[in-house]
This record gives sequence, structure tokens and C-alpha cells, in this order.
Amino acid sequence: MFYTSLAGYQADAPNFNSTLFINTPITAATDGSVYFGFRTQGTAPAPLNTNQSGFARIDSSGNGTYVLASTAAKDAAIGRDSHNSAPALSADETTVYIVVKPPANNDYGGYLLGLDAATLANKYSVFLRDPHNNNPGGILEPSTASAMVAPDGDVYLGIFENPYNGSRGFLLRFSNDLSTEKTPGAFGWDYTPGIVPSSMVPSYTGGSSYLLFAKYNNYAIGDGASTHPLWTWRTTVSSFLRRTVTSTGGIWL
Repeated sequence: MFYTSLAGYQADAPNFNSTLFINTPITAATDGSVYFGFRTQGTAPAPLNTNQSGFARIDSSGNGTYVLASTAAKDAAIGRDSHNSAPALSADETTVYIVVKPPANNDYGGYLLGLDAATLANKYSVFLRDPHNNNPGGILEPSTASAMVAPDGDVYLGIFENPYNGSRGFLLRFSNDLSTEKTPGAFGWDYTPGIVPSSMVPSYTGGSSYLLFAKYNNYAIGDGASTHPLWTWRTTVSSFLRRTVTSTGGIWL
């Protein structure tokens, strides 16, 4: 239990049960610690006393800690975690990447954060923007996109476009400290890409050690693709990750 003792919970269980919900997948570290996001419905009882979302860590001994979304972001305009978005750990498990956004009825203007995996203190932060016009990007409630840490340490995250571009969105890519934004993908708001060793794709002849397994989020059609993290694909508005293999139906492996 991350917010009170067992006795504290039992003393006010009906109110905790009706106001506090885990709303993300649970991510586990090799030391047995687990991480997840939570939401409140109304105002959660003491000691939380909040209507904000937040993120929790419970270690292998059952000791819990949490941070509220606005505190994690260092921005009072933030109030929610991203529904269904799993926390992602860096390879050395010292950083946990999470997504936060404004309170209800506003899905634009959020952040990708890197928190200290032990204390949940803010280490890194980047405001999420549509890469072709710099407008605040969308972090929609129906989205299933989570941050993904690649073998080279880069962090990928899908966001929704602003304005609408056919429900494709974008796949953003950042350095591990979130200080450098790299070439984005021209689709991506509703999935988390997978890693494919480039050796598994015989037709690939480029220089990257890995490819991204992805699907196009244009819901008018269904198709899938792998993308090369080093190549770019020119469009009329920007440069985006280039497709290397494409398959209708969403699966090519």
C-alpha cells in the first residue's frame, strides 16, 4: 500500500475504494520494486487529500511512496497521469519515464518525465509538441501509448496531432535525458513500438542495430511497418522516420 498503512486503509476502506484507482499497467524492476499510475475520482481521503493523479513505487518489502502529477512535472497546470500508459524503466533502472497532462477535459499540453526510480523526484522533463508546427501535442484518454526505452537509451512516445491529421499522430523520439528531440515518426499516437533486431529482417541493409515494429494509426485503413531509427522520410511539412518494411493487416513478422 503506497498511501497509508494497512490500519489506515481499513479505517476508511469504503472511501478509499470509491475514490482511488490504479489506471496504468504495472512495471516491475529487477529488484522487485513496482511502479504504476493512479487516478482519483472526487477527492481521496487523508493522507492523500487530493483530486490529482499520481505515480507510486512499492519496493520488494512493501514500502510505498508516491508523487502527485503536478509535483512530478513541477507545473501546477498538470493534474493527471496518462490513462493506460505504463511507466518505462531505463536500462540501468535508475530512471522511470512517465507521461502527465492537464486536468480533466484537456488532453493537450502534457509532459514526458524522467523520475528518479528510487525517490520519484523529477530528473528530466520535456513538453510534448506536434513536431510539424510546435503546437501542444495530444495525450488522449483512449490512447494505449507508453514510453518505450530503446537499446541505445533513446525514449520513444506516441502523441496525437494538433490539429487533426487523419488520426495518425506522431512517434516522438528523445535522448535518454529528454534534452534532445530526434527524428520523429509520422504516425503513432495509439501504440507502443516494439524493438526488432535488424538481423531478423534479411532485406534490411542499413546501419542500425535495431528497427521499430509499429502500426500506422490512420484508422481508415489497417497496416503495419517497421521503421529505421536513423533514416528520414521527407514529407511536405517535416522529416520523419522512414519505413523499411510494410504489411497490410498490421503484422509483418
